[in-house]
Amino acid sequence: MAEKNAMAIPRDVRMIYTKGTEAVQRENYDYAIDLLNQVLAREPGFIDCRKALRRAQLGRAESKGGGFFKKMISGAGSAPTIGRAQLALRNGNAAEALMLAETVLNSDPGSSGAHKIVVEASRVLE
Repeated sequence: MAEKNAMAIPRDVRMIYTKGTEAVQRENYDYAIDLLNQVLAREPGFIDCRKALRRAQLGRAESKGGGFFKKMISGAGSAPTIGRAQLALRNGNAAEALMLAETVLNSDPGSSGAHKIVVEASRVLE
C-alpha cells in the first residue's frame, strides 16, 4: 500500500482527519475513532491517520481499564471477525481484510491477530 501524507489526500478527507486528531487531543476517543475510520475507509494508505487511530484506540482502552478476565473475553469475542478477515485476505480482498482488522483493533487494540492481518493486507495492497 503506497503511503500518503496529509497533502496527498483530498481536502474534504483532510478536514475529517483534522477533526479526528483534535478529538484525540481532547481525549474524546470514541468520536476520534469514528472519524479516523472514515478517513481510512477512503484513504487506506494515509499512514499518519493510522497512527492517530492507534493512539485513539489505545487511549480508549486505557481509559476504560479492565482486568485480565475482561481482556480474555474481548479476545474470544473478536475471533469470528479475525477469521472473516483472514478469509477475505486469502480470497484476495485485502481492503476488506484491513477494515475488518481495524474493527477488531477498535475494541481490542492489543490483538496480535488483527495487527498481523493489517501488516499482511498492507503488503498485498502495495
